Amino acid sequence: MEKQSFINLVKDGAIYGHRNHGILASVTIAQAILESGWGSSTLSVKAKNLFGIKAFDDWNGAYTTMDTTEYYNGMRQTVAAKFRAYDSFNDSIKSILNYYLQKDIELLGKLTLSYYKCY
Repeated sequence: MEKQSFINLVKDGAIYGHRNHGILASVTIAQAILESGWGSSTLSVKAKNLFGIKAFDDWNGAYTTMDTTEYYNGMRQTVAAKFRAYDSFNDSIKSILNYYLQKDIELLGKLTLSYYKCY
């Protein structure tokens, strides 16, 4: 996928995050780029999951099962894990935003307009 095409696909979700939660769209887009390889990772292609969000027991939506690398007691292991599946990249972005808000991650407070200047 071309870089501008990917940005066009994720920008609405990122703008939503900025308008509704104060998280700069550029930060959300950058995270999506890094974690999904510009939307080319197997998980992002197969399940529109940009951030590797797993589908734990509290998830009632669609999911896909994929092999992933986990570390247990310092030992690298390949395990089959359930990952959330979304209808769109923007749904994936809204999900990660909700995750941040639910977990009250310290970083969230640092990603507001009071700390960064928009251009």
